[in-house]
Amino acid sequence: MTSTTCPSWCHSDHPEGEPEPIRHFGPHWPPMRGEDRFSADVAAMKNELGDVGVWLSADHAEFLTPVHARSVARALLAAADWVDDNRNT
Repeated sequence: MTSTTCPSWCHSDHPEGEPEPIRHFGPHWPPMRGEDRFSADVAAMKNELGDVGVWLSADHAEFLTPVHARSVARALLAAADWVDDNRNT
C-alpha cells in the first residue's frame, strides 16, 4: 500500500499502517550482474530528510571490468538526469 504522502513517482510498497514513510523509491534501472559475483543496483529515491537523489547499492571493494564500469556509469547518469527532471514532483 502506498501512503498518501508519497511523491507521484513513488514505487515503494509501504507496509500497511505505516504512519509516515521515511524513504520513497522511484524508478530503478536494470540491476547489473556479472562475473565474480559483481552486483550493482541504481534507483532514484527520496531519503529521510526529504532530499531526492540517486541510490546506489553495490558490493564493497568491487573489481569492475570496463563493461561493468560503463554499465554502472550509464545507470548513474540516467538516474541523475531523472532526479534533475523530477525533483519537485
